[in-house]
Amino acid sequence: MKRKLKRIFIAVLWVLMVAASLTGLTFANRWQEQAICRAVLIKIHGVQGYPLISEKEISNIVSQRWGKPVGKPLKDLVFRDLEDDLRRIPVIESAEVFASLSGITEIHVTQRKPLMKLFFKEGNTFYLDGFGYFFKVNPGYSDRVLTVSGQIPFRITNFKRINDIPENNPAYKSVLDLFQAGKYIQSHRLLNSLIAQVFYNNNGDVELIPVTGDHTILLGDFSDLEWRLDNLLLFYLRTAGRIDYRRYPVVNLKFKNQIVLTQNIP
Repeated sequence: MKRKLKRIFIAVLWVLMVAASLTGLTFANRWQEQAICRAVLIKIHGVQGYPLISEKEISNIVSQRWGKPVGKPLKDLVFRDLEDDLRRIPVIESAEVFASLSGITEIHVTQRKPLMKLFFKEGNTFYLDGFGYFFKVNPGYSDRVLTVSGQIPFRITNFKRINDIPENNPAYKSVLDLFQAGKYIQSHRLLNSLIAQVFYNNNGDVELIPVTGDHTILLGDFSDLEWRLDNLLLFYLRTAGRIDYRRYPVVNLKFKNQIVLTQNIP
C-alpha cells in the first residue's frame, strides 16, 4: 500500500512539474511576443587597468546589427546573432545577451586578459592571453604585462591561438615554451613583480630583463625554467645588498647548477 501511494505521489509530482514548465514556457513566449525593448545596458567584465574595448564600440556593433533597438519588440531582436557578432571581436572572450522582465536588454561581455605583449621587428604588435589566444588592441591601450621583443623566433600569420599551430610546425614549440614561461612568471608573485621583459638576442638566446633594468638574466632557453628561476630567487635573497649589478651586468643561468656573474670590463 505504501509503495502504491509513493508511486502515485511521484506520478502526481511529475505531472505538476511538467504543467509548471509548460505554463512557464507559455508565459515566456507571450511575454517576449508583447515585450518592448525599453533600454540597453552594456557591462564589460574582466577589466584590469585599461579596458580593451569601450561601451561606445559595443554600442556601435549593436547599431550595426539592430539599428536603434529601444522601442522595438524584443521578438525582433535576435540575441544569438548579436552574441556571435561580439564573439568575433578578438579582444572579447565571451558575450551574453538577454532581456529582463522590465524590458531592459543586457549585454555582458568579458574581455581577454593579456598575459604578454609581443613586439615583432617588422613593427607588428600582438597580445597573447592566458588561454593561448593572439589578438591586437587599439593603439591607445596600455597595461603592465610582460613584454617580448628582439629576434622572436616565430611569426603570427594565419593562426589565432596556439592550438591552431600544427605540432610539426617549428613555431609550435617556440610559442608554447614562451607561453608556459609567461604563465609561470605571472603565477609567481615575486617573479611577476621582478621580470619586466623577455628578450631574444642575436645569438638566439633568451634573456630576462628585470624591472630595475640594471642587469640581464641570461637563460639561453626555457628548459628547466622553474628550477632555474627558483635558484635565482634564492641567489638574490642570499646576496641582497652585497652585489653591485653595475659591475656585473649579466647573471648567467645557462650552466647547469651554476649562476655565473659576468663582470663589466671598463
